[in-house]
Amino acid sequence: MKVQFLHVLHHFSFFSTNKISRFSLFSKKKTILSSLLIGVTITAFCKSETVKPLTLAETEKDTIMTTVEEPPKFPGGYDALKNFIAENIQYPETARNSGISGIVYVSFVVEKDGSIGDIMVLKSIGGGCDEEAVRVIKLMPNWMPGKQKGQNVRTKFTIPINFNL
Repeated sequence: MKVQFLHVLHHFSFFSTNKISRFSLFSKKKTILSSLLIGVTITAFCKSETVKPLTLAETEKDTIMTTVEEPPKFPGGYDALKNFIAENIQYPETARNSGISGIVYVSFVVEKDGSIGDIMVLKSIGGGCDEEAVRVIKLMPNWMPGKQKGQNVRTKFTIPINFNL
């Protein structure tokens, strides 16, 4: 690949720099020398370094997984999660007065130690419902973290929180 590239570069240099004195021996030597210098410079610039492959632990160190062998679990399971949300959610007064209802989708990351972080509202309904959903997510106790190949990993989790009048 490099030889072909240098060969093309040589012809390009020869025809572009020798329009006036095409048959001059000095010009040919000058062209060949300039082609080699350009080719060496480009080859040195394009030379790639050997990259050490990363181990599984290094690649998944800070990676947030969306699908894992063992998903994260709320202490007590799904029913306990529903009860926790129902006991702690307070319908915002603004939403109640405005007749706002619907589902707020909230995503968060269950960290390797089970703590909750990176909370984000994916689908908003307004009226203070989004803020209330985030508040309740922040109140949650630590989860049992997700696992991949037997090791705890950061896992993204999304839950719907329903606001009905």
